[in-house]
Amino acid sequence: DLEVRLCQEPFPLYPGESLDVKVSKLRAVPTNTALRLRAIADFKMGDKAEQKWAHDEWLFIGPGTYIPHKCVEVVETIRASIIKPNEALRLRALKACKDQE
Repeated sequence: DLEVRLCQEPFPLYPGESLDVKVSKLRAVPTNTALRLRAIADFKMGDKAEQKWAHDEWLFIGPGTYIPHKCVEVVETIRASIIKPNEALRLRALKACKDQE
């Protein structure tokens, strides 16, 4: 079973435990950038206990600090497309989605 541990006192690994990835800094997501996230297992997320199902995808929109979750993988980093005067952007949804309000 995986576990993500944040700032705390130093602790030993128990027998049978191993460090999956090196200790690293949290990822800062700048303005006009988003992380495309994918659930790798069913879980409830956040204070609202929002249900996420395996293979669900959503965006973490910056600016902000992304705190990893054991059931979520970062698929890619997306930069905003700036549409200038007399330009257009044609989009097509790859999956059924709910647009943000």
